Amino acid sequence: MLASFLAVGLIHQATDNSLRVFRAVFEDRPRQLIILLPTAKKDESVGFVFHPDIGTIRKVWIGATDYRGKVYDFSQNNSRSEGKVVWEAKSECLRLPDTEQSGWVSKGVRFEKGWKFAEDGAWMESPVFRYEGLQTAYVGFDELSQSARFQISLIDPSGKVGTSFGSSMAQDSGWQWNFKKIPVLAGDWRLRISADKATDGKSLRNLRVFGDFAAWKITQGGETKTASVRMKGYRVNHGAVTVTVDVGGALVDWTPSANSNNWTESFEVKGLSDSASLTLERGLEGGLLVLGNGSKVVNHKW
Repeated sequence: MLASFLAVGLIHQATDNSLRVFRAVFEDRPRQLIILLPTAKKDESVGFVFHPDIGTIRKVWIGATDYRGKVYDFSQNNSRSEGKVVWEAKSECLRLPDTEQSGWVSKGVRFEKGWKFAEDGAWMESPVFRYEGLQTAYVGFDELSQSARFQISLIDPSGKVGTSFGSSMAQDSGWQWNFKKIPVLAGDWRLRISADKATDGKSLRNLRVFGDFAAWKITQGGETKTASVRMKGYRVNHGAVTVTVDVGGALVDWTPSANSNNWTESFEVKGLSDSASLTLERGLEGGLLVLGNGSKVVNHKW
């Protein structure tokens, strides 16, 4: 039976012979499916982050999981992996360094364990960047001070504002992580962050624009295009989890496994037209993975 993904924001948890599967806001993205496969070591897992928006994994690691958020510790933070990252998909398009501005310009901002907005009307603005290749995009940063909100805007070369929003505002006296989904806009942009008053004591760090690139394409009749992706759910059976995704009208079952030598992905494709093929590109070793109807097993070394 497929587990429903309709209850957004709630965590579904299933266990089968120490296998753990749950949904959560995980490392700055909502609605992620986390799969933890047991290893020979106690309190260690092989972890997979499966992103429903792109219909595939975006991270693999060996280690533990730091459980954060309102469900676990009443915080505004979100859960994250701990340990050795085996593979992670490219995601960042812009980052503000923590010690020097490196092409950023600012007024009334200085670095004091974070970028402190020390004057009335202080602001920072990024170099020109592009992020139109992303399928989903976010702005994220750590924020300090409960007094007021940062204003964050994307501005094009003419000065037109493409999108703008106020930060979530820190809920306690410490650093708080914020992230906001933004529209994917074509062309050149600058990111601008501003604060009204120095007395608000606003500071930020770890600022970045990031997101997820489309991974699936479908080829039919000599034409290749980005495939529509819709996650159908997952099932747990005999110590394994299988995720089902509708990719361009075909159903793709994906099952991960791991041992001491490698980790493995098993694919099962059904309902694809005989004249069509699916292509999966994530930046993993081996390059493009081309799939038709039937089964395919792909091994990856640690």
